[in-house]
Amino acid sequence: MKERFLPTLGEDPRRVSIDEKLDLARRYNSIPLSHEKVATTATDYMELAREKYFVNTEGSEVRKT
Repeated sequence: MKERFLPTLGEDPRRVSIDEKLDLARRYNSIPLSHEKVATTATDYMELAREKYFVNTEGSEVRKT
């Protein structure tokens, strides 16, 4: 018997505003900058959306978006 399961995720990062993401990156970047021996930092942000599938030989499928 073939079964499918699509897990429900609590939050979709694609629905978080760019302003919230920028604020979070700035807060994370301020952590190393708060130490007196750290002169400079570099922060990058990348967003990637993809679907992942797991299929076994018995026909069960798991899809994560």
